[in-house]
Amino acid sequence: MAFVLIDTNLLIRFFTGDDLVKANKVKALLNSTENKILLLDMVVAECIWLLTRYYQLNQEEIESMLSPIIESDTVVGNKQVLRLALDIWIKEKISFIDAYEIAMSAELGVDVIYSYDKKLAKVSEIKVLEP
Repeated sequence: MAFVLIDTNLLIRFFTGDDLVKANKVKALLNSTENKILLLDMVVAECIWLLTRYYQLNQEEIESMLSPIIESDTVVGNKQVLRLALDIWIKEKISFIDAYEIAMSAELGVDVIYSYDKKLAKVSEIKVLEP
């Protein structure tokens, strides 16, 4: 079994189906048991950015696209952090990057995030302080 990395543009083709030939090839790759697919956190963040900004999808639509990929047995990566980040992103209506910071902080046992971000300071999952 080989390790392979999947890039953002493959996932975007798969999610949007704007090129069905490519979308079907990505689907086959995702469903293949020949490889373990490495899904980087930055790829998820870039997908979210593209799907919200360029494709104008809402959080729930994006979450329903990404969750099966993150939870797939053929995909490896920072699954627990990504799942928590998606949950916080949906619940708190903050940027995905801020939600990811909170999720990563929880994963690493961080007690405080220093930030000037007022939205971040309203999130109950973490204590946010100004320096």
